[in-house]
Amino acid sequence: MSARQSSAVDEALRLVAAGMTPYRAAKTVGIALSTIYRAQARQRGQLPPITTPAESSEVDGPLRSDDQKQMLK
Repeated sequence: MSARQSSAVDEALRLVAAGMTPYRAAKTVGIALSTIYRAQARQRGQLPPITTPAESSEVDGPLRSDDQKQMLK
């Protein structure tokens, strides 16, 4: 189950859709400008969906190369 987008991000996206600039919308609702751009990219399918740490495939740590795995044994 994916994490949910905040109501502030939803409001900022509505403001942008209504014609406000992303910068102004971010300042109005109190979020970072990059948050709006990430949400827009996610809507276009250019970013993977938001996940929680428990849903991540790297729950047991970062991916390692075969050489690093051998050194850890």
